[in-house]
Amino acid sequence: MKLNTAKKLSLCMIVHNEEQWLRKCLSSIREAVDEIIIVDTGSTDRTREIAEEYGAAVYDYSWQDDFSAARNYSLEQATGDWVLWLDADEEVESGGAMNVRQVLETDSETTLLAGIHLFSYFGEGPPDRRRAHGMNQIRMFRRERGFRFRGNVHEQLYLPDENIVQSMVIQLPVTVYHYGYMDETVSLRDKDKRNMLLLQQEKNQGSPDPWIDYHMASVLYRREAFDEAYQYVNSSISQFVQQGYLPPSLLYKLKYSILLVTSPTRESVSGIDLAIQLYPDYIDLYYTKGLMLFQMGLFQEAAEVFQKCIALGEDCNEHLTTKGAGSFLACYYLGRCYLATGNDKLAQTALQEALLLNPEYTEAEELLRKMDV
Repeated sequence: MKLNTAKKLSLCMIVHNEEQWLRKCLSSIREAVDEIIIVDTGSTDRTREIAEEYGAAVYDYSWQDDFSAARNYSLEQATGDWVLWLDADEEVESGGAMNVRQVLETDSETTLLAGIHLFSYFGEGPPDRRRAHGMNQIRMFRRERGFRFRGNVHEQLYLPDENIVQSMVIQLPVTVYHYGYMDETVSLRDKDKRNMLLLQQEKNQGSPDPWIDYHMASVLYRREAFDEAYQYVNSSISQFVQQGYLPPSLLYKLKYSILLVTSPTRESVSGIDLAIQLYPDYIDLYYTKGLMLFQMGLFQEAAEVFQKCIALGEDCNEHLTTKGAGSFLACYYLGRCYLATGNDKLAQTALQEALLLNPEYTEAEELLRKMDV
């Protein structure tokens, strides 16, 4: 972990009973950092021992129902020129850890932040690249510039002016895999229950942060409380507008994902068209629109949208993107649209393309097998 360089990189983490994940996380990054700062909020398992095995400086911290407070405490202990933060249930892609040190070669004082590509698994285990979201995310910053986190839960780095800050970000060729929202992990930790309590506390304190309602909507969506989820995501969108900001794209992804499972209508499709005008490069909005039309039995219109998805692809990592929305998933539903309109030959071609893009996509394989019967 001790590297011969004039500049230093600090890894800052907060942990609580992370023995299941911590070794994998630290093994993936320790060669690339000059110091590891671990803030422990009361672990009762082997978390501290594992951290110390990797040369980490471990600091005890009394939990205050505030993730930002704990995260900011970790920053106070750091001495590096740049700070990288990770969660214990994350892992840097094999062979890519040293790429984070590229920020230390950045001499420009206008470069204050650096991003990585976050690849988050969801659904049942084991981790499956067919069930994942991807998105670029800021994870590093110059320590002396005094950046701090805000938010009791789902804490975010506070950036006072988004437009100016975005010009100060470099994107690194680094991928981080996140396992914390797979079904088993969420169930074991009961994350949603904890997060909802903390979010409600922050809301009751009169916080003006529109992200609170978004995160509450996300929890309610996972609980299948769709009516409440819809109310909260709309509230979040309204708050962003009232504060003079363009609502982030993932709010519209959630809003129309809710409408997709609650019987979409022509009005829903008109609404998502407006969201697409705001974010014309967001593949998930097109994909959700296609699913709406498919569910409504408008197969010709749906086919046109899935063709658009395939043409766009899913290389725009500025939005939370579902893996497959611009490739094998779109091909699969395009094939189903062709089947529904009696064009078996084109259906077969589309389904074969879905399998070519994802050889393990069993739904496409099974549908092709039925067509051969």
